[in-house]
Amino acid sequence: MKRLLFIVVFLTVFVMTGVTYALPIGVADTDETVALELNRDWTGTVRGNLSGQTVNWYTGYGFNYQYDGQTYNVEDAFCVDPSEATLSRTDYYVMSLTSQADARYLASAWVMEQFINGAVSSVTAQSAIWEIIMYEQSYQMISNSNNDSADDILSLVWSAYSFYGELDLNGYYIALSPGSSLELSYGYASQDYLFKDVAPVPEPATLILIGSGLIGLAGMRRKNS
Repeated sequence: MKRLLFIVVFLTVFVMTGVTYALPIGVADTDETVALELNRDWTGTVRGNLSGQTVNWYTGYGFNYQYDGQTYNVEDAFCVDPSEATLSRTDYYVMSLTSQADARYLASAWVMEQFINGAVSSVTAQSAIWEIIMYEQSYQMISNSNNDSADDILSLVWSAYSFYGELDLNGYYIALSPGSSLELSYGYASQDYLFKDVAPVPEPATLILIGSGLIGLAGMRRKNS
């Protein structure tokens, strides 16, 4: 019986620590906003044609956001909006990415997953995501600082549209310009950012649970002694 109780407590602690994330509870999918500010640690550049003009883009977005008096960091994010980026702290919504979202966002998430898995660089991933996001604006990548060709990127885009349906969207979020919804925010106000919460961190409630479990186990061991 005591061994069974030990196993139950251990599994409870293990499961609970595995389902908590660094994203603060209450941020995603609500009317609350976070104060987001980009970090200026660009990782590369991309050159392309946009509506007949040559444009140069920075790639590599990390940001921090403030919520409920705390500051949280997102090391890697990808632009999913043709609007200008703002370097000043700006209010943003955070929304979960679901299978009901526009295919452009889902394909972009698939590309980000390749980056997370180490299959492509952040510059390559952002180049492909811009091809996906800005296809209606006659965008075409010319080159990037990772020495990818336009054909390389288009091949990645094709794969993204072919396989995004197999992607587990758990943990994927989009930081949206305030004042609109995911469906209407494209090109509104400032850039939107796709990111994934990939750093599980026990929340205070989970830490209390862990502590209670350990105390209980210690008590059982002392009683047995």
